[in-house]
Amino acid sequence: MNTVNYISFPGLGIGEMEINKIAFSIGDINIRWYGIIVTLAIICGFAFACVRARKIGINFDSMLDYAIFTILAGIIGARLYYVAFSGDTYSSFTDVIAVWNGGLAIYGGLIGGLLAIICVSAVKKVKLAKILDVAAPCVMLAQAIGRWANFVNAEAYGYNPDKIALYQDNIFRMDIRAADSDFVRHTLPTFLFESVWNIIGLLVLLFVIEKIKKYDGQSVLFYITWYGFGRTWIEMLRSDSLYISDIRVSSLLGFLCFLTGVILMIIFGMKAKRARLDSVEYESIYTSKPTEENTEAKDGNEE
Repeated sequence: MNTVNYISFPGLGIGEMEINKIAFSIGDINIRWYGIIVTLAIICGFAFACVRARKIGINFDSMLDYAIFTILAGIIGARLYYVAFSGDTYSSFTDVIAVWNGGLAIYGGLIGGLLAIICVSAVKKVKLAKILDVAAPCVMLAQAIGRWANFVNAEAYGYNPDKIALYQDNIFRMDIRAADSDFVRHTLPTFLFESVWNIIGLLVLLFVIEKIKKYDGQSVLFYITWYGFGRTWIEMLRSDSLYISDIRVSSLLGFLCFLTGVILMIIFGMKAKRARLDSVEYESIYTSKPTEENTEAKDGNEE
């Protein structure tokens, strides 16, 4: 199996880079960059989550409980989602669980992770909206880092940009050539598009949304909306999408997330505004302070 690819970005003046999927070996065991990068993404996301959780009174031990179950459920969900929709035939259980060869679907990971967070929150009696708000930017950070695992595996790329009017100048063109072949595949670096999209969303979330935050759950709803919109159009550029019939699964799910997020943000925003208005204490337009006229009349009566 070929583990070396040559990747270049001609439109940016970046020539061929030799990218080996294997970082190093220990005996007969190959440690792949894919696993290292995904692990790094998880560690960074967890560390950031611990910092944010401390601000709402959730300690490190509780976050470890969340991490154990969420990471496990996320990896299982990501792999099962990919296996279910990839259309590939898996001849053995080893093939099904071979995540080191790639094949983790982010939406499956999000679904699995969400189910784990719901269960752990129920046991610990932590308000779900609060912990999801803690997690939202951490997931965006992890996704931005994790997408680079697709780069080293030379996967998650897009169509030939020559065939797409938007990219006729080939500024974003990425060329991929396997070490054992002379064939050069002209593609779009959709992994990079998604990574950058998540970084921008993370900055907007931290420095805009959370500065004007009006209710619990607003951060996670922004994440769902932002990522859903981005994934919808990025997925349409990909040449390796997962399908149901002729429908791109992740593109459809992205649009549904975007639509759901927008609707819920409007609904909860209106509820939060109404609650603020109801809590305002209005001063009476009438004053109990006696007027000068009434004071004089009262004094006269006393005489």
